[in-house]
Amino acid sequence: MSPNGNRRAAPRWWKRLLAATVSLALALAALEFGFFAYQHVRFREPPAPLPASGKPPLTIVCAGDSYVQGVGASSAVHAYPAQLEQILAQRLPGRAVQVVNIGSGGHNTSEVLDDLQKALPRLPRRPELVVVTCGINNFWNLHLSSALEEGYAELPVSKRWLRKLEAAHVGKMAVILWENARSLARQLAAQENWLSEEQKSVSLFDEKNPVEMAFVRAWIQHDLVAIGHAVQAACARPVFTQYVIGKTNELVAQTARDNDFAVCPSPGHSDIWEKAEQFAADGWHLNDRGYAAYARKVADCVAPFVGE
Repeated sequence: MSPNGNRRAAPRWWKRLLAATVSLALALAALEFGFFAYQHVRFREPPAPLPASGKPPLTIVCAGDSYVQGVGASSAVHAYPAQLEQILAQRLPGRAVQVVNIGSGGHNTSEVLDDLQKALPRLPRRPELVVVTCGINNFWNLHLSSALEEGYAELPVSKRWLRKLEAAHVGKMAVILWENARSLARQLAAQENWLSEEQKSVSLFDEKNPVEMAFVRAWIQHDLVAIGHAVQAACARPVFTQYVIGKTNELVAQTARDNDFAVCPSPGHSDIWEKAEQFAADGWHLNDRGYAAYARKVADCVAPFVGE
């Protein structure tokens, strides 16, 4: 037996495994970038110029996650901000209305705050209202987390691996692929979609674990207050909305009320929306009809602030 031969052959499997791991990480990173770039381009349309009007124009910014961006809709014109613009234009004849959509799929509250801080100074007109929908993605996406960057809440030891995954720039895509695979396995096992409301949205934090929930709640509350203050600093009124299915709804509503921010009422029980066939295929986002109904509820909510 040749010692040299054994020593040369032994590392080969390890090198192959390492090469495969690196290739998978690079592929996930490329998929993550491509996926979110595609979503950004598909659902984002440049603001149309406001028509001439005898009344001062009304500008509203809608910020948030995929609910705002319009995931589940057939096109950007069926996302709820675009439909909100049409509804308000009909309700406010003679007044130019523009609703700017800066929603971005997968964004957590810290990323939404970052979006607003970048977008508000660049707008050609100061918005009267900034309507914000966010919070659900804090249960799986740690990117730019203010809790971690500012240190006001400590990530539970059981979730330290999630921060490492995020640092590797493959966190979002890895989670999406994992959750899609898990959902598919559940559906195949049951031969039907039996997921509960909680299971329809992605969550890597244990909702029965008080330590993990304390971290998520502190993070969401902190950012909602920061978002509200950032909007007020831009001389606009913050308005927070709630999801049709959302484990963050109660927290969002309470935080808004505690800080004298406007908050829209709950859109209603999800069963009503499901019977009206207003959910997209994933059972959580809305379809064109769902976003139209959601836009009408937001329009009713902001009516007192736009002189309707």
